[in-house]
Amino acid sequence: MKKKQNTSFVNLKGVSKSLLEKVKKLSGFDLINHNFKLLPSHLSLFKLGSFYHFEKGLAEFSGPEFPKLVAKAVEKLLGIRHIYTIGINKSEKLFATIHFFNRSKNPITDNEYIESFVRQAGIVIERKHAEEQLQQNEIELRETSATKDKFFSIISHDLRSPFASIVNLLGLMAENSKDFSPAEFNQFAQSAHKTAQSTFHLLENLLEWSRLQRGVLPYNPEKINLKDFVKTCDPSTFEMAKEKKIKIDFNFPKGLIIKAD
Repeated sequence: MKKKQNTSFVNLKGVSKSLLEKVKKLSGFDLINHNFKLLPSHLSLFKLGSFYHFEKGLAEFSGPEFPKLVAKAVEKLLGIRHIYTIGINKSEKLFATIHFFNRSKNPITDNEYIESFVRQAGIVIERKHAEEQLQQNEIELRETSATKDKFFSIISHDLRSPFASIVNLLGLMAENSKDFSPAEFNQFAQSAHKTAQSTFHLLENLLEWSRLQRGVLPYNPEKINLKDFVKTCDPSTFEMAKEKKIKIDFNFPKGLIIKAD
């Protein structure tokens, strides 16, 4: 869906309220707190970067939303004789517009000087914008780097523990195989298998995170029952908590549904 453009073209909030009341009394048109939208025709005009004279005055400048009777009343009350406009552009991008409301009878004739000044202003604005963008990119890059460092630190810690358990179990099984009964050997084998599975699951999550960071993995949120989802968490987490005599309790409403990927 195309985003609605809310750019205000004419905003008369700074004009004296008594003058606006006079306009309302004369024309029946209420200008107080009324914003006029930027028209596509004016947008195209601004992008030209030329100094343009609205020869038909405020009625042409403000567009069809401003009745001619109201335009004439405002021009008379404010003493507006001529209206000009020019857009500040660079690389076909409109940065801003400058409007001139001239109360003198004599029209402005220094078109080339004004256009040259505005072109220079466009260069300065674009340079400033580029500098700000570079600074923002640098901040985001530092934040991303810090996040990755922290993430890999956590992953390294989480991988070290299960791998140490697997190494120890397999070492015991290899060195003392003759001392174990078939039941004890089977128990050690099952424990090593369970730990290896949870470690493999952790590595899969790491791979998915990497794909997500590269934009390869699409974001597909769905409705999930939180209680059922918790039951699918890594069993080794519960085993480690049990060994450390830590009780894990899930305190949330029954049947709680969340939307997530």
